[in-house]
Amino acid sequence: MRGIKMKTTTWISLGLAIGGTIGACYRHDPTYCGNLNGHESCRYLGLGQYCSLCDFEKDGCVDSRPSDECLAPFEIPMETEGSTGSSGSNTAGQTVSSGAEPGSESSGSSSSGELACMSSEDCSGDTPICGPKGECVRCDAVGDPDGACTEVDWRAPLCVDGRCVACTAEDTTICDGQLRICEPVSNTCVDCTEHTQCGAGACRLDEGLCFPPDQVVHVDGDGEQDYMTVNEAIASFNDGALGVVVLHERVGLAPYTEPVFVGSSKILALIPAPGEAPSILGTGGSAGITVQDAGSTLYLDDLRVAGGDGSGISCNGARADLRRSRIVQNASGGVLAQASCELSIENSFIGGTIDNDALYVQSSTASVLYSTVAASARIAASPAAVRCDGASTVDVRNAILVGASDEPEVQCAGASVTNSASEADQSGSGNTAVGALDVTWFEDFVAGDFSLSSVGGTVFEGIAQWEIEDPPTDIDGDARPMVDGTADYPGADLP
Repeated sequence: MRGIKMKTTTWISLGLAIGGTIGACYRHDPTYCGNLNGHESCRYLGLGQYCSLCDFEKDGCVDSRPSDECLAPFEIPMETEGSTGSSGSNTAGQTVSSGAEPGSESSGSSSSGELACMSSEDCSGDTPICGPKGECVRCDAVGDPDGACTEVDWRAPLCVDGRCVACTAEDTTICDGQLRICEPVSNTCVDCTEHTQCGAGACRLDEGLCFPPDQVVHVDGDGEQDYMTVNEAIASFNDGALGVVVLHERVGLAPYTEPVFVGSSKILALIPAPGEAPSILGTGGSAGITVQDAGSTLYLDDLRVAGGDGSGISCNGARADLRRSRIVQNASGGVLAQASCELSIENSFIGGTIDNDALYVQSSTASVLYSTVAASARIAASPAAVRCDGASTVDVRNAILVGASDEPEVQCAGASVTNSASEADQSGSGNTAVGALDVTWFEDFVAGDFSLSSVGGTVFEGIAQWEIEDPPTDIDGDARPMVDGTADYPGADLP
């Protein structure tokens, strides 16, 4: 049976009921035992053994059996005789069923039709608060709406439009504690889907949880922040830890010339400082960024990894999530996924250089969404936009896939390609063959700038199809249509 708490204050209305020669007092009070289950209510609440028509303390409950004139007309528990009746008529002019649980809807209601209550535990739905008159009401009907909501459920401590809710745009405390974000229309805590939604600047996209705001460090190669190198910042986090590394641009936009390594099961986000454009250039034949070891994850957002003498990104047995980034002009190709890497690429430019593939997937899984993947010209080899081998699974949607050679731009038997543009026909729904590469489709193909020119805007218009949960903007922040099933431009950039 659900617990019921006594209110510290009661509002009592007294009257006089005359039956024959017997005078009996009654009151209009939903907490009065005669408006509940009589003697059973008193015993359940621990206020006494009997319900009296003539006593006004303890909501009519007394320890000693009252006189017949004052004994409430309800069955007396454990007593086979002496009751006035099992159904009885209550003394406030209502009929009360003796079988109802105290505080339940069948145990009585006020004259206005609202549910009677003894505490907010007895209330729910649109009327979650037990008001001062013992009626379930909206939270804005009491003197301290937020306090009343907090007492009912600490996870919904705010009163908004009569409802107890978790958050508002001004107060996100509950959602912050859950590492989630506030949805201001429903006033509920929801999963994050974009890095910028989180106070820490980064979201664990596969889990929908923000990074802890107290696990953020800053890097400035010019010495103005916590660390001068990216690897020093990464080393500051323990193995298996969560952390955000905020990268500041250097003087003259000089790149960070270090091969960056993320491993030891660390789950990290690498993001730029707001309004800044830092870049990473790998050296010594290593990839610009290497993500390695099972359990390690890197979320890369809005960064440029370019001009290195190795691959741009190498993912080895770990997880990498690349968004709104430019991985181009690296001597050994764009992105290499190998040894069961889990790779996600969204809203990004991925480009190989001469004789190297833009995206190479080896015994791994890769998802490519709204990205432009381009292989450079062939001299001695056959570079592809997408190549895979081994037991690989590759899913490509709403992308542009091109290469500056005569070889097929997709050389991956296990690839699923839909609503994408490529030079030649691709199996899969919604794909369009646009013919041999014309570098004038892009602003500066050779330099790795795959932004669409006005020419490209004409060629690629309407090939993609925007779906629910697709990115709301392109690589530059320009708005996508955001209507399910709407035709859109493929690739990372809107013209």
